[in-house]
Amino acid sequence: MNSGESKGSAIKEIFFGLDELKKEPWKSLWKKRFQQYLFIFGIVSAAGIFILGILLSFGFNYVPTDLDNARFFLSAMVQAQAAIVTLVITLTLIAIQMASAAYTPRVVDVMKKNPDIWYLLIIYIGAMSYGFIALKLVSDPDRFLVSSVLILGVYTFCILFLYMKNTIALLRPDHVVEMLVNEINAENIHQKEWKDDIMQPVFDVVHASIMRFDVTTTRTGLNALSERVLELFLAFDEKNREKKSHDVTEHFCKHIQRSALVALRNEDEGIIREIIVVLKNFGTHAAANGMEGATRRVVETLRDVGIHAADKGLEYATVMAANSLEAVGIHAADKGMEHATGWVAYALEAVGTHAADKGMEGATTRVAYALGVVGIHAADKGLEGATRRVVETLRDVGIHAADKGLEGATTRVADALGVVGTHAADKGLEYATGWVADALGVVGIHAADKGMDYATGWVVRALCRVGLKESGQNAAAKSLAQLMFHHKSTIPESIKKFESELKPEQKDQFTTSMKKVNKDLHKLESSEQPQ
Repeated sequence: MNSGESKGSAIKEIFFGLDELKKEPWKSLWKKRFQQYLFIFGIVSAAGIFILGILLSFGFNYVPTDLDNARFFLSAMVQAQAAIVTLVITLTLIAIQMASAAYTPRVVDVMKKNPDIWYLLIIYIGAMSYGFIALKLVSDPDRFLVSSVLILGVYTFCILFLYMKNTIALLRPDHVVEMLVNEINAENIHQKEWKDDIMQPVFDVVHASIMRFDVTTTRTGLNALSERVLELFLAFDEKNREKKSHDVTEHFCKHIQRSALVALRNEDEGIIREIIVVLKNFGTHAAANGMEGATRRVVETLRDVGIHAADKGLEYATVMAANSLEAVGIHAADKGMEHATGWVAYALEAVGTHAADKGMEGATTRVAYALGVVGIHAADKGLEGATRRVVETLRDVGIHAADKGLEGATTRVADALGVVGTHAADKGLEYATGWVADALGVVGIHAADKGMDYATGWVVRALCRVGLKESGQNAAAKSLAQLMFHHKSTIPESIKKFESELKPEQKDQFTTSMKKVNKDLHKLESSEQPQ
């Protein structure tokens, strides 16, 4: 390194991070503050000249009458300015220390780049230097020197109001978050090492807010950061956008997951809700823009949050996780993202089974409903693989719900399977319709074994609905026959009730379907008879 480069580095070390000030948001903030202080200077100067001119026109002589008085006035003005700037800077540093201890040491970096403190120092040093020069030059009571020092003194007092307003505002955690988030750009967002992690300072504030049960700051930090990350996705080039967005999302979700664990430890459902909403918005945006890798990582994070919430017995948070997964799944299915839709189904299964194991019927019911909605969208888009995964997860959630005696949740699973099955049949997805019938048979047997007559009745209704569709007739007949074979006493009544609600044009199809049921039932009974 040559001597010129050494000098340049030394200068940059003395004048803190000058390169950083050339970037947003600091560049625009310094320009804005310069305009504010310059505007106040213009107003004070114009008002001072005008007022002093009026005083002179009325014969009021504001200039000291002798040299000693003039020097005393100038000396007092300089001393007052020195005392004020010392006190203000000291109090500011104390406030910065308290804020950094409460949230993150990066508050010091934010305040170091804050233009107000540096403009205040420059203005006061300039005003005091001018006062010393005037004190040195005055040889007799000089109207110009006294007037200029007086106006400059009034100006230094007036800017204290602007300085205090801006500094107090910047010390607020939401403003600190805003400045930290705005430092993130397409170049530095990929930094993952702990010492370079550009997201870490924001999450430091978020974690501190969570520990203080501060929902507002948590919401502000998470929303601001997620919106900034989503904005930067669009700045990535098309060729590498999928990979870069996945990497950034992976890093973002790791931080989010840690935040969620802190909130879960505190059992703070309000903050957990904010975290889940942020993940939902992030995931739906990623899915809507076809970013499958990013969508998968968000789904995995939502799954983990939902599982931990269920294990903690926080039903509201578990329901929120299910709602968010449903929203992401809908967007993924509508975009034809079969793998992402499948991941949503598996995530909902994990949340639903944990909720069922904890006896949380409301949350399990909501998971079943969410799976049904995602399954409908997948079937309507002809995504047979995704539809199968939804059906399998609904079956597993239904088994857990029935085994835990959650009849309401089991009923919801049966209804969801029936709706998915009819949509799959309407789209000609014969295999998917068969999977629905098989799943309904399994859930129905578990429900009947537990004596859940109401839930079993809904399984029968769902099978009958699927059986009315030509592509689902054989599979539905087989499952219904197996169900009747195991629990013949309760099934016929449910079938008769369903038949009584049919429209006339559906009677023939139903009769054909029931003939196949009786045929399959006869085969089962024959196979069980001793030879």
